[in-house]
Amino acid sequence: KLEMPSGVLSTVVRNYHSCEKRYWYIDNSSSMKKIDSHLMGDNFERIKVSRWEELSECVCFHSKMSAKCFLPTTFSLMNSPSSGSQQFDVCCSNESDVEREVDQVHRIMTAGTPAVGK
Repeated sequence: KLEMPSGVLSTVVRNYHSCEKRYWYIDNSSSMKKIDSHLMGDNFERIKVSRWEELSECVCFHSKMSAKCFLPTTFSLMNSPSSGSQQFDVCCSNESDVEREVDQVHRIMTAGTPAVGK
């Protein structure tokens, strides 16, 4: 189901059994607007992005990983967003909700920018 090398898979399985729930505290302060981070492009080139864009990519990846492994995970923004939820979960309720929860994480993390002046 996870389609990853056995060494990585064994680490994921060990991590799965290490704690019941994961918590992410996400910095959405105005400092996250600074453009001093990078993402990898389609041709493995480095693309300069904001700290927020890099973090959004990471959070979206880990929400998908949580869903694939059914790892209960709570994400909390440090500051109240201008719209949407400050806290959101993946795999903390019914398995039938997981796809919707992952979509919600993606919408929240890509819809806006970090809080202004916080």
